[in-house]
Amino acid sequence: MTEQDHQGTPVYGSARACIEMRDLSMWYGSEPALNGISMDVQAQSVTAFIGPSGCGKSSLLRCFNRMNDLI
Repeated sequence: MTEQDHQGTPVYGSARACIEMRDLSMWYGSEPALNGISMDVQAQSVTAFIGPSGCGKSSLLRCFNRMNDLI
């Protein structure tokens, strides 16, 4: 879970983050698949991506491994 300041705003850059994303956007041609994603994935924790079909879960995971670079 992302840390928050006293006003509830997410605080990024935790020392325990093993993956940090800031304003990630990705397109398939002219169609946006992801837009402005920011998050930290903490070390030694379980992180789940859930949502309906077509919302960008697999596209986000492919960005972690740079698999979209081949498309």
